[in-house]
Amino acid sequence: MDAVIIVTLTTGMISILGVVFNSIVSKILEYRQSSKRYLYEKRETIFRFYRDSL
Repeated sequence: MDAVIIVTLTTGMISILGVVFNSIVSKILEYRQSSKRYLYEKRETIFRFYRDSL
């Protein structure tokens, strides 16, 4: 009976840690993508300003 409880708790903890890990990785990737998008837009406006001034 004790083995069943230990296996259940272990499986639950692994599941919870997996969800938390996936959430953290997702947020990191989302942050990187948003920062790349921001830099791309900033670069685009600078090039547009340079092109229009010529």
